[in-house]
Amino acid sequence: MPQGKLKTKTNQPPPKKKQGGVKNKGITKKGVFKTVPKKAVALEKLKFKKQVSQQINNKIETELKALAVRQGEGKALKILKTDEGSSKGKK
Repeated sequence: MPQGKLKTKTNQPPPKKKQGGVKNKGITKKGVFKTVPKKAVALEKLKFKKQVSQQINNKIETELKALAVRQGEGKALKILKTDEGSSKGKK
């Protein structure tokens, strides 16, 4: 005598496919991400900080330019022409 129930073939629908979820969930992305402030006060603070940093950078740049001119680094490059160097390759 057979033990247990007899297996019968049934027409089952195919299994549902899983929707494409977030891949690499545990990995953080590299790069610069700017967060946008949601409130107007935070937006004003952001504008102020950006303006202050821009003014500081401009001031530093002008000081360095003035220092370079005083030390003679801002002068034009002068090249002396010599006949010996140009006729060296020609024969």
